[in-house]
Amino acid sequence: MASIKSSRIFSLLTLIVGVLLAFCSILGNDFVNWDDAYNFTNNYAFRGLGWKQIEWAFTARHLGVFQPLAWLLLELEYCLFGLDPSGYHAVSLLLHSLNCAMLFVILGRFWLPPDRVSRSASEWLSLTAVVAFFAWHPLRVEVVAWASCQPYLLCAWFVLLSVWFYLRSSSRPSDSMLRSDKNFKLSVFFFFAACLSKATAAFVPILLIGCDVLQAKRSVHRVALVGILRRQVPFFILSLVTSLVAVWARAEIHQSPFVERFGLWTRLFNSILALSIYLTKTLVPYQISNYYARPNDFGFIDILVLSLPLLVAALAAWFWRRCLWAVVAFFVGFAALAANLGIVQIGSTIASDRYTYMATLAVIIIVAAGTEQPIFERWSAGRKIFWQVVLILILTVNGVFTKSQCRVWSNSFTLWQDALAKGADRSEDVHNNLGLAYLDAQNLIKAESEFRLAIDLSPRYGLAQTNLGITLTKLGEIAAAREWFWRAIDLDAQSVEALNGFAYANYLLGDLKKADEYNQKALELRPDDPSNLELRAQIAGITGRLDYAFEAINKVLALTPKNASALNTLGAIRYMRGDILGSISAYKDALQIRPIFKEAQLNLADALLAAGEKSSAAAQYQMVLTQDAKNEKAQTGLLKSR
Repeated sequence: MASIKSSRIFSLLTLIVGVLLAFCSILGNDFVNWDDAYNFTNNYAFRGLGWKQIEWAFTARHLGVFQPLAWLLLELEYCLFGLDPSGYHAVSLLLHSLNCAMLFVILGRFWLPPDRVSRSASEWLSLTAVVAFFAWHPLRVEVVAWASCQPYLLCAWFVLLSVWFYLRSSSRPSDSMLRSDKNFKLSVFFFFAACLSKATAAFVPILLIGCDVLQAKRSVHRVALVGILRRQVPFFILSLVTSLVAVWARAEIHQSPFVERFGLWTRLFNSILALSIYLTKTLVPYQISNYYARPNDFGFIDILVLSLPLLVAALAAWFWRRCLWAVVAFFVGFAALAANLGIVQIGSTIASDRYTYMATLAVIIIVAAGTEQPIFERWSAGRKIFWQVVLILILTVNGVFTKSQCRVWSNSFTLWQDALAKGADRSEDVHNNLGLAYLDAQNLIKAESEFRLAIDLSPRYGLAQTNLGITLTKLGEIAAAREWFWRAIDLDAQSVEALNGFAYANYLLGDLKKADEYNQKALELRPDDPSNLELRAQIAGITGRLDYAFEAINKVLALTPKNASALNTLGAIRYMRGDILGSISAYKDALQIRPIFKEAQLNLADALLAAGEKSSAAAQYQMVLTQDAKNEKAQTGLLKSR
């Protein structure tokens, strides 16, 4: 027994060390501009673990999903790490490691049952290799390296716990046994937790039925189908409720007209294409990408790939008597993927790697439930060695590819440039997101170029039009920016960013009436948005409603205390109210956060001049002139301060 225990520990350690080696580079990765901004950097509701944040977690339909337990975990992470992405990535890596360890334990129950007296090295190798194939396969990178995907990992952890306790419960229960079986109750409890983490767990009753059927086939005891289904009643009830809640949550998200909507037959075709991508990428992890665009045309190889799901289904059906596990595995895998295959269109991508996480776990469990170990035991010594070497090579290659793919998720630039290099160059989404990366880096010329490319590819893509308007505003081309904002509003009257951008452009051009009108529309749609509130404060300040302006800017700073732009606006409002010293303090706070902030530097210089501190004012004007030698306001102020 000591030898068995030592072998188990060694195998588990080998597995976890492999996971850490393959994924450790994600700890240095940044957030990316693909949902991370909405979930973390621009989301103020999840910041903390007070009653307000807990209530939000259990009521929010943020981005069209309901995942209260996942939000509670993320709120705890915010308390621990703030907005440091390395903390969130570390938790994701920990969850993935736990999932791999739990999968190892579950497979061991099927393939290396506790009543076995001894186990060979090849048995441990085959068990470890199967889990390792899942653990550090390149398809796992998206869900582990992308912080916004962490709820999938938490959901998978609870699903695996649910499966484990279900397998430990009585296989032939009476109703009274079900009520008293602690393992069964724990299984239902953890399934409930999985559903509260991500609606992806809704397929689990199908997985449990598959396990029951395959175990019954291997056992001398026959379990009637009615008995199997009776065990699933609480799981099916929770699954149904979860599905209904998911539909309710999805209804919250604004269905932007910017995304092209496909007809039924196109969506069915895309679903088959998605299955093909998942199967081929699992077998040959080549050209793994975060964005699989729909191909414009199909060659011979593409048609072969497209036929792969149909071929697999046909083979499973042909050999169903001899390989019932293959039929069940295909059905369970399809059930796990069904909600995200594109039959119900969610986005513009054909497939996403994150959806394979739960589906692959489920398929591996079904294969283990329906087959017998050891894989190698029936082979000759030479054949064993050959296939063991092949397995090690495959796992090594997968690990190298996974490590390389982790670097793709380093930041928004590497992510979207990789997508372009892997066939998404005709995708407006990819060009728009790359443009956002350039915009965040203040590379306005390249940002403008990418947004215009996105619009050329899809003239009705209002999101890129809004972003182009923001870029042109920063470039000082206000009239042109206003035109692009208006085009985006014409496409989608509920685009908050376009409404507020149009309002801001009118504010800069002096049309305060129109600025006020469209800023109010933006606030009605998103009352607590800091950008909307700050513009409200600016408009109120310049129109003389100083108390209202002061109230609005304080709301902004309550949401974002380290907002340099808001502190600059606060300084301007204090200045207009005659509080010169208060305005100087606000401007200095803004510059402490953002040292190179020309507007705040000029405002501080003006306030210092008004307070009689001419030498300090002159120093500030001079600092502006070192950045912009032709700045007329700084030149005039410098003359006044002498």
